[in-house]
Amino acid sequence: MTVRADQRNGREGLAQHMLRRELLAALAVASVAVCSGLQRPAAAEVVDYETLSDDQWRSLLSPKQYSVLRKASTELPFSSPLNKEYGTGTFSCAGCNHDLFSSSAKFDSGTGWPSFFQSIPGTVEELQDNSIFFLPRTEVRCKVCHGHLGHVFDDGPPPTGLRYCMNGAALKFTASA
Repeated sequence: MTVRADQRNGREGLAQHMLRRELLAALAVASVAVCSGLQRPAAAEVVDYETLSDDQWRSLLSPKQYSVLRKASTELPFSSPLNKEYGTGTFSCAGCNHDLFSSSAKFDSGTGWPSFFQSIPGTVEELQDNSIFFLPRTEVRCKVCHGHLGHVFDDGPPPTGLRYCMNGAALKFTASA
C-alpha cells in the first residue's frame, strides 16, 4: 500500500499536534501544583502527611509511585533500576523523603525487587497483611507517611534472617558524598 505525501504529512501533523497537546497539559498540571503549593517537600520541611488529600498525593507522586505507595500495588519484578543499585548511600521513601534503609543492608535476593536484611531502626512500621487468604504476610510501611513499601519475610541472610522485599517505585536512592 502506498502512502501519499499529503496523507503522511497529515499524520505527522496530527502526531505533532498531539505531542504539543500533551506537553501543554503536563505544563498546566505542573503550574497548578506549583501555584497551589503542592511541591514535594524538602527533607527538612515538616508536613502533616495524615491530612494530605488523595489529589495532593497524586500531584506529589508519579502514577507508579502513587499506585504503590498509596494503593499498595506491587511493581513488576526486575522493573526497578534500584534493584541493581549497589552504591554507598541511603534508600528513602519516595513519598516523604524519610530515610529507610542503608545501602550496607542491601543484598541480591534474586526476587527482582530491592531487598534489605534490616531497616534503619524506627523508620518503618509492620502490619499483618491478609489480602491473600492462604498467604499471610507482613506489610512494611513508611513510619512517617504510612506509604506502602513492600513486605518482610523471614527467609533473609544473616545477621537478621529477614528479607525486606521493597518496591523500587516506593524508594529513592541518595548516594553518600
